[in-house]
Amino acid sequence: MRGIHRYASYNKLPIKGVPYNAGELAETTDTCRWLNHMYGVDPLKSGAQEYCNSLFELYASWGVDFVKVDDILFPNYHKEEIEMIRNAINKCGRPIVLSLSPGEAPIEMAEHLKTNGNMWCISADFWDRWEDLRHNFDLMSYWSQHRSTGAWPDGDMLSVGCLSIDGRPNGSERNSRFTWPEHYTLFTLWTIARSPLMIGGDLLNSPDSTLHFLANPEVIAVNQNSTDNKPLYTDDNKAIWIAEDPETGSKYIALFNLTDSVSTINFDFQSIELTGKVKIRDLWMRKDLGVFYSGYSIKLQPHGAGLYKLEKK
Repeated sequence: MRGIHRYASYNKLPIKGVPYNAGELAETTDTCRWLNHMYGVDPLKSGAQEYCNSLFELYASWGVDFVKVDDILFPNYHKEEIEMIRNAINKCGRPIVLSLSPGEAPIEMAEHLKTNGNMWCISADFWDRWEDLRHNFDLMSYWSQHRSTGAWPDGDMLSVGCLSIDGRPNGSERNSRFTWPEHYTLFTLWTIARSPLMIGGDLLNSPDSTLHFLANPEVIAVNQNSTDNKPLYTDDNKAIWIAEDPETGSKYIALFNLTDSVSTINFDFQSIELTGKVKIRDLWMRKDLGVFYSGYSIKLQPHGAGLYKLEKK
């Protein structure tokens, strides 16, 4: 959680390396509305940067690779605190991935986020509801031009597997309510948009089928190594995303049925300037589909998706 703990402030605990205590640094009017354990820290106060430095020095000594900072993007964007954290990471002597939360991150701060963060939530807390998944098509589209190596717009955790135990944290005890076709859409969108792939469910209590989506090397390769990822077409009925394999120049195509009924999605090769013979491979099935000449059509289940590699012959 962003800031300094209330206990440290109340007890005026010392800050490493400076003659100031936690009570002097805490902004008691700056609190988190959903977890009242912390006070904010004014980055302009003497000792604020040193306090942050001491935290990341400790994390580095523990061998930490990844830190997610909550209550820093929404409802208020804490620009100076993000910069203070980045400075602390740069000084700690260890590469640490910085994840910023919660969303929706303000897109007008895209350049600032790319400079200071490694990943940031572009979505509000993402749960197993189709309307949330549908909204992420718009969010991924808005943010697609702001992705760069080491800086990733994050669609939030994948709501699959066992999502609630003993009635916590969101609704009754259950596995994901997403249908099987919606599972394919979720993983395909996150993959083609190069969103971080982080499971939100409890793996120890999740069905083995959840791992099906994490164990496909051809799909994971799209998320990890593709370039020029962007939406080609989106309306109320369907969406098409494209990307490129930088090693071979082959194209990746993701087709989505956004309707509530079975629908045929047509893809014209000319829309990406492909002509002649084109070999198509289904990446989810890990199977070659054959050679096609002008386009490809697939019948998809309601809210379903397909992911393909197109290779010029």
